Amino acid sequence: HLFCSLDIQLKGVFPPMGPESGGTQLAITGQYLNIGSTISAFLDDLPCQVNSTQASSSRITCITSKSSGPLKVNRLLLIIDGANRTLDGNPFNYTLDPTIMEIKPLVSFASGGRMITVHGTNLDTILKPEMVVSIDDEPAPVNKTVCTVLNSIQMECPSPPVTGKFREMRRRKRHSTQKYRETQLILRIGFIMDNVEAVKDLEKHFHLRSELIYVDDPKFLQFPNQMKLYKGDTLVIEGENLNLASDESDVNVTIGTRPCNVTSLALTQLVCTPPEVQPSGTDEIGIKTETSLPLVVVRVGRSLRFPIGYLRYEVIKPYSFPPEAIAGIAAGTFFLVFLFVIVLVVYRRKSTQAEREYKRIQIQMDTLESNVRSECKQAFAELQTDMTDLDC
Repeated sequence: HLFCSLDIQLKGVFPPMGPESGGTQLAITGQYLNIGSTISAFLDDLPCQVNSTQASSSRITCITSKSSGPLKVNRLLLIIDGANRTLDGNPFNYTLDPTIMEIKPLVSFASGGRMITVHGTNLDTILKPEMVVSIDDEPAPVNKTVCTVLNSIQMECPSPPVTGKFREMRRRKRHSTQKYRETQLILRIGFIMDNVEAVKDLEKHFHLRSELIYVDDPKFLQFPNQMKLYKGDTLVIEGENLNLASDESDVNVTIGTRPCNVTSLALTQLVCTPPEVQPSGTDEIGIKTETSLPLVVVRVGRSLRFPIGYLRYEVIKPYSFPPEAIAGIAAGTFFLVFLFVIVLVVYRRKSTQAEREYKRIQIQMDTLESNVRSECKQAFAELQTDMTDLDC
């Protein structure tokens, strides 16, 4: 009677797709889903194995079985103690199995965490793909990590850490085989993608080079006395094995909470360009330091963190004028230029007047001189006439 009085409902299914090989864990949501003693589920006619230990009133899970190929499922059928409940409207799709086409880079440091880019097809049909590294003659994998699917053709996987196996390899290096070398550990890459078998053995099914070479971790040396004076230009950080399994994109340097842009990464040196102004005295997540100076931290991949020491700026910072001072200087300069123009105009005007006066006086002098000359000539002529009259 309790079963009859409760309204069992199906609301949804997640994820909405999975590979044709099956193995996808489906979460079925609804209401009063766990009231029966026996529960079974079907995607059309294909059984989905219910995990009764994880059942709750609003959620149950089941594992999809294998399909003969891609399939559009039209109906989910849930049978609880013989009572049927259905969810129609294409609740799930079987898709083509994912494939792997390219993996790069194929070198990692032993502590793992270097981002490995994987290209393939139908990668987004897997909700939680995992990268596995193993040794051929050992049944159990060395380690694995969870990948992040970016789209149907690309995902990113942090390289699994293998520090224990790397130390073991060093102890056994005197009896090294092809798989054990003095500074390298070579492991086979595979993937766990629901029940898809092909991605577990990439060389066999995809003829793909799938060996991941592990090398020594990088080591970054701390500043002498935990502190360094920065005098401008670039910051150089010393170390060992820095680029054996890293490039500039794998390394992140922070000064306080501010980035130091990495410009060069060599075997024993890292070069980066700090911000122009000294950052606040914190570590990379903003926690204040005891010295009140910013802490320099180098991160490599997702696993390795190296506190290098504190950085004190000794750069002569250019004086920055406030906007009001700049406006005042501009106004004063404009006033001086304006005043100079006025003085120049007045001077030119006065000069023109003086030049005109000088020409006027010169003309008067020339006229006066001409008149005197004429009068003298006239007087001399009259005197000669008078002399002539006396002789007579």
